[in-house]
Amino acid sequence: MTKRPYLAAELDKNISWFDKESTKHKNMHRRFRYAVFLLTSVSTVLAGLPVVFPDNQLLFSLALLLVTASLTVVNALEGLRKAGELWIHERTILYQLRDLRRDLDYCAEEAGVGCPQIDALYEQMQETLRSTRDKWNRVAGTAL
Repeated sequence: MTKRPYLAAELDKNISWFDKESTKHKNMHRRFRYAVFLLTSVSTVLAGLPVVFPDNQLLFSLALLLVTASLTVVNALEGLRKAGELWIHERTILYQLRDLRRDLDYCAEEAGVGCPQIDALYEQMQETLRSTRDKWNRVAGTAL
């Protein structure tokens, strides 16, 4: 396999992976946010119900306790997983890789002449992937 098809295959593989992962983390982030919105709304309603129904105060207090505990768990999981940050990070890398793929396509071989920038494009891909790992290690390391 020559350099150009190899680089194209590597870019396509990484683009596919980052697209899948960023979509997964976007959906996870949104599910966490929707759960927080829902549980916060339910807890607000539960906090006010004993005023309307004073005979069931113990039941509403117990329900409020369970809902707020669930809210705490969801917030903790969201903070641990950092799905929103991962989503943005992976999308940024995805767009950089797509730019490289577009550059490679623009630099298509014509009349048997190879792309003189092929090695530079490969190095850009490698640097993008290296910096991805390093940047995420710094972000994830601050959470510990």
